[in-house]
Amino acid sequence: MSQEVLKIISPVVPTFNRNEKQKRKDQRKLYRYLKNTLGLVKGTKGTLKFYKPDKLWAKMVYFNPDPITSAKDIHNVIKPLFDDLEDDVYDDDKQIIVFEGIRLDMEDVDDAFVIEYLDYDMPDIQKTLQETCCLIEIGLLPVIKESTIVKIKWL
Repeated sequence: MSQEVLKIISPVVPTFNRNEKQKRKDQRKLYRYLKNTLGLVKGTKGTLKFYKPDKLWAKMVYFNPDPITSAKDIHNVIKPLFDDLEDDVYDDDKQIIVFEGIRLDMEDVDDAFVIEYLDYDMPDIQKTLQETCCLIEIGLLPVIKESTIVKIKWL
């Protein structure tokens, strides 16, 4: 049985430590991406992908091209990013009951891991190799075990 999976490459990687001005800037950038790429418009009935009481799973891969010493802690990225997706993608981030998160430090690519792309038709997929971004997949339970976008092989 095939399941609809919402696929997002977030152009922002927010941090829990951001100030209010940066938070609003991140939210506007993410909203523009969701509107222009996926047609999701906040406040427009019927554009939300998942409604209460849907139970959701989410997978996030944080691509970090910066030196490891300047990488954001993944746990500081998760909460603000999923908060920012509220009202655009789902009603409430409490709907996400299963979560998997990975930070890939791109300076280690080919030494510690290799990436195989499974969905080259996804807009902006090449950004993951060049920019700081988060690849996010969200779907209804039951969880899809493997990503539909990337396969990571640890060496």
